[in-house]
Amino acid sequence: MKKILLVVSGAASAMFAPFHINWATETSPGMDVKVLLSRAATRFVQPAALALVSRSEVLLDDWEEWDASRSTHVELSRWADAVVVCPASFNYVNSYTSGLADRPSLLILQMTHVPKVFAPSFPPGIEPDRWLNKLAQLPSTHFLKFADARSAGTGRHEGTANRSFLDALRLLSDIEEERISDAA
Repeated sequence: MKKILLVVSGAASAMFAPFHINWATETSPGMDVKVLLSRAATRFVQPAALALVSRSEVLLDDWEEWDASRSTHVELSRWADAVVVCPASFNYVNSYTSGLADRPSLLILQMTHVPKVFAPSFPPGIEPDRWLNKLAQLPSTHFLKFADARSAGTGRHEGTANRSFLDALRLLSDIEEERISDAA
């Protein structure tokens, strides 16, 4: 899958997105990454850094920022071979599983039938299974298991950190291989 729409939502690990995008595009020639950045994510990473490494305009995930004369959300939903949400904050996962479309990326996720991979990043204390089970029931939707990492909030290892964009790309590769195998 060469055309990846990356949604960066507002979890602290958004700060790692430039590194992961740069690594992915440098090691996978021909990969094209377009980034949608939530307002909350701009607390951790700037659009300019993401634009530099993705070699593409970064769009803020806010209807107010989009050109009303264009249907960019339709264009992106048709352009992408896959959508990755990394990090996928609790708020973002809850919005998607509830069927909300109050921002462009959520509407794109509801419109498209390409594989969608979420790398959830929840704060300590949230029971993840309830929300991840809802995520798993949605069509073409996959998620990565949590990583054990130090929580920025508690300073302890909580086991609720997200996996990386690179992990999401590996899962997409596995999904593609399985699809090809099933078709043969």
